[in-house]
Amino acid sequence: MALSARKQDELAGKAGALLVRIGLGILMVALPVVAIYSRRFVFSLMPIGAALILAGALLMPGHRLLHKTRKALLSPALVAALCLILWIGLSLFWTPVPGPAIERFFKTMATLLLAFVVLTYLPNFSRTSNLNLLPIGAGATAIAAVAAIVTPAALPVSPLEATTLERAAVGLVLMVWPALAALALRERWAFAGALAVAVAIAAVAVWIPAALTGIAVGALVMSIARPNPPKLASALGVLAAFLFIAAPALPLLLEKLGPIPGLPLSFTKSLALWAQIIHHDPMRLIAAYGLETLPRGLINGALPPDVPRSILFEIWFEFGVIGAIAAAATTLATFVMAGRAPPQVAPFMLAGFACVLTIAIFGLATLQLWWLTIVTVMAIGFGCTIKGKAREERPVAPKMMAPPAPQSMQ
Repeated sequence: MALSARKQDELAGKAGALLVRIGLGILMVALPVVAIYSRRFVFSLMPIGAALILAGALLMPGHRLLHKTRKALLSPALVAALCLILWIGLSLFWTPVPGPAIERFFKTMATLLLAFVVLTYLPNFSRTSNLNLLPIGAGATAIAAVAAIVTPAALPVSPLEATTLERAAVGLVLMVWPALAALALRERWAFAGALAVAVAIAAVAVWIPAALTGIAVGALVMSIARPNPPKLASALGVLAAFLFIAAPALPLLLEKLGPIPGLPLSFTKSLALWAQIIHHDPMRLIAAYGLETLPRGLINGALPPDVPRSILFEIWFEFGVIGAIAAAATTLATFVMAGRAPPQVAPFMLAGFACVLTIAIFGLATLQLWWLTIVTVMAIGFGCTIKGKAREERPVAPKMMAPPAPQSMQ
């Protein structure tokens, strides 16, 4: 009976490992490549891949669900994120667009819940074959993006899919960091360099300034993070938290100083509009306008199209000072958590999170569902690398002693 139970555990473990590999293949390879041609597949493939990973992890013997859940719920980053989510949920009571806001809230919560469950119940050890899926997916996406630029007839012509390639390129810029971490774990530095060059070429070909800025900032952070990742993580977290909390001071300061030579006109105009919004109703800085008011205001013309397209403005406009404080705490805790990752992975995690924050600050619609989906997939990729095992030096085989010479017979 003991042998039969052991054999069943082995079969369940093999089946679980296969499901995890298929799920990771969907998220890390299929999803970023297919995203070039249709954004709708992103929202379909995410739950499928997550469900397969979860099913595979549960089949593997030795999982401790309650222990893992309790440990994850007590992490500072998750506690801060739950506070932000709670405030976003409360904003549904005063948002002027409750119907779209409720729909968006539950879709966002479903995506985040999937990511949390997958990250919590990932197998305790990531196999090399699973880690290899990350650079394979990033490389295939880079090649597909360049091919789509060369042959634009293959791209969708629907107006709803007009920005699909740009969004896929942004996703590639985010997914490259866990892919590089996976290669670094195996000390595949030549492949890592080739992958970085391929992603840079694809990003330049699509040409999204915010994404290119994110790559540059991420590369800078990675280069200076190696000596002491925890120290740099704390500094980056404090800087990001300060930006979230003090963001409204910038438009008010520029309003006092007047036009500054060298600043782009579009940037100055957007900050001037932000200052006007603050003066129009200063009390809105406390609770703001509620979820979904910014995109709906742009669609129906209630807001001018030149308002800032930044995560800082979105947080303050929709969730006010309480939302900004919660977002600052979440960002700080996330950077600190990344700095405490294994030394081989921490620099890439810091670079990835710095890239995410840079892109979010410099002008993309970062509170939309497609953005959150890509960020959660990137987080799952980092979860796999954290549980990977770095290559260890093989021990040197001891020298064999020469056998003693045979003695002659006397």
